[in-house]
Amino acid sequence: MSRDLTKAEARRAESYELGDIVRFAKDYADKGVSRHGAYRVIQADEAKNVLMLRDERGRELVWHLRQWGAAQAQVYREEALELRVGDRVQFTRNDKAAKRVNGQPGEVIAIDPDRGLARVKLQSNRIETIGLENARDRHLSHAYVSTAFAAQGRTTDRVFANAESSATHLLEQKSFYVALSRARAESVLYTDNRSKMQIGLYERSGAAARAIDPFKAEQPSARTKERLKEHATDIGC
Repeated sequence: MSRDLTKAEARRAESYELGDIVRFAKDYADKGVSRHGAYRVIQADEAKNVLMLRDERGRELVWHLRQWGAAQAQVYREEALELRVGDRVQFTRNDKAAKRVNGQPGEVIAIDPDRGLARVKLQSNRIETIGLENARDRHLSHAYVSTAFAAQGRTTDRVFANAESSATHLLEQKSFYVALSRARAESVLYTDNRSKMQIGLYERSGAAARAIDPFKAEQPSARTKERLKEHATDIGC
């Protein structure tokens, strides 16, 4: 799971926890650091702003955060993931060399616990062999749910969408339409407050604010309002 550190946080040793996994977006050949490697935080000196890292081969290196690498660092926390044949999974990190994209879905079709391997069938029917002890392959999660943004371009038989009326930064017409239009047969929307949700949808189109008046929200047309109302009524919210 990504720690989602800001650039400022990534430059401070106190932002890291023992056991965190650090990956770099570029190579640092003079440090012996590869963008394909994974480096575990094993010691921190907050006063000197220095971390001790250990790579997968057991080699240790001293990382002076203010001198190199912090701007290219991606920090993760390991979490246990139980896999079974038939599980839906998705990659959670881009890997151009392996032709993997963040959010790319697949299905577990075989597991070899003795060798620590899993085989994943992607939507393109390509089969990926995942080494569960390989840092490069551990950017994986279950994919039973997704955000509306991640669901763009996908189609399924049924959609069950959750829309919290208080999530004003997420609930708007564009994401609402994307979420409910992914289904071939049935869409069901769950919300904590129907009227508040409808008002929020009317007020927020999801379009970028106009440069000439950034404080004025763009209002949906009468036809758009009517279609949103019909959608909410049809799904019984």
